[in-house]
Amino acid sequence: MSHSALLLLALASLWTSEATTTTTAADSMGTTTTQAVSGTTITGTMTISGITYADLADDTQMMAQVETECKETIATSAGPNVSPADVSVTLSAGSLQVGYSIIVDADDASSISSAISTAVESGTLVDSLVTNLQTIPNIANIVSGTLSAVASAPTVVEDPNSGASTTSMVVEDPSSGALTTSMCTMTGLVSIAAVATLQL
Repeated sequence: MSHSALLLLALASLWTSEATTTTTAADSMGTTTTQAVSGTTITGTMTISGITYADLADDTQMMAQVETECKETIATSAGPNVSPADVSVTLSAGSLQVGYSIIVDADDASSISSAISTAVESGTLVDSLVTNLQTIPNIANIVSGTLSAVASAPTVVEDPNSGASTTSMVVEDPSSGALTTSMCTMTGLVSIAAVATLQL
């Protein structure tokens, strides 16, 4: 075989190996997400007569049950968009003071506040609360006199951070953007080396 033919064969081998070389690069750009933060708090107070905070504080289990009944009563009065888990309750002295707060979506605040106001004005909120408290086992042991309650109209407090946003960035694994290149070009180099050997 002539030297020219051998040279052409080597070049063809080199070209073929380069044609099979592959390079893969993953997208290295991060993903940014933005989530709006908004919320409105509805607050209110109730006063329960016939139970003192001091007596209730001596029985933590009873206190927990009273808190539960308060949350369930308030949530029921607030409507279907509020669950007992959404209601926070704080008990304090003064017969028994009940302070509550509900964090709701800003769009629902008006209807929820209106529902509670209606329950306060009609007396159904405190009537339901007394009825529910009386279902607590052994509640009579700490009740002095007549168990009753009064409630104030709720107040809507706008979240000062309403409309703010939080931004988070997810950065892909750097290794996912690594470049991979096949080593097929070595075949062509070996062929060239073989031609050089034959020419010697």
